[in-house]
Amino acid sequence: EEIERFEPRVARVAREAARTFNQTVHSPAIVEQIAEAVFSHAPSISIDHAVLERTERGACKVVDYTWSDLGTWDSLWKTFAKDGSGNATRGNVSLLDTTQSLVMSEGPHLAVVGLDDIVVVATGDAVLVAPRTVNASLGTLVSELKAAPETQALAVSAPQEFHDWGNVRCVAQELTCRAQITTLKPGKSTPLQILKDRNIHCTVLVGQVTATIDQRQIEVDANKAFHIPGGASYRVSNSGECDALWFELIPLTPPTSISRMFP
Repeated sequence: EEIERFEPRVARVAREAARTFNQTVHSPAIVEQIAEAVFSHAPSISIDHAVLERTERGACKVVDYTWSDLGTWDSLWKTFAKDGSGNATRGNVSLLDTTQSLVMSEGPHLAVVGLDDIVVVATGDAVLVAPRTVNASLGTLVSELKAAPETQALAVSAPQEFHDWGNVRCVAQELTCRAQITTLKPGKSTPLQILKDRNIHCTVLVGQVTATIDQRQIEVDANKAFHIPGGASYRVSNSGECDALWFELIPLTPPTSISRMFP
């Protein structure tokens, strides 16, 4: 009621987000998603400013408990279970003569030797190495990554994107092109998109897909390829009973070459 009273637009977006909420399983995690088209209309305001500082119906109570919003690598290290040397690890890692460190990998096997009080985090497209307690300077680093064309994608997009229809995983990226693998669930289709001024070459790796290019349908089996020319609208569908995977090679210049027509 208070959100509706003070920020009716937030309340309206929240109701629509709940209505369009998607929960999908991407082993080993359950990924909960709010539709991008809905969330993009949400005002940028915290619950503190929106309600707590304005309501007359709130109350405060003094409590004594440990709290962390896990906003730093150090706070994450403090939360994780540790080995006998004070190291917290996730993923494929090997440590030697290393103490009081946070070492995590979502991709390559990480080997760390002779370091103390550090954080090493590897994802599919980047590796971070820093003192475990570093905080403020990371924001400066992210700003610099965003400002440089060759590293901008590292700061503004994740190597893997999850959708209700499947996921897209970047496997390599250079200044002029991006290589990615798309996984499409059975009975699902990708959003309808349109190419403005570049071509995309796709090779099906697993399963069979139906590529609709400018309203012309093409059935494509595994180990076969299809080509999407510049200026074409396209959608890919999976009518099979298992996931379909295909490899895409996408030019990155100019940066606004793809427009999504429908969510």
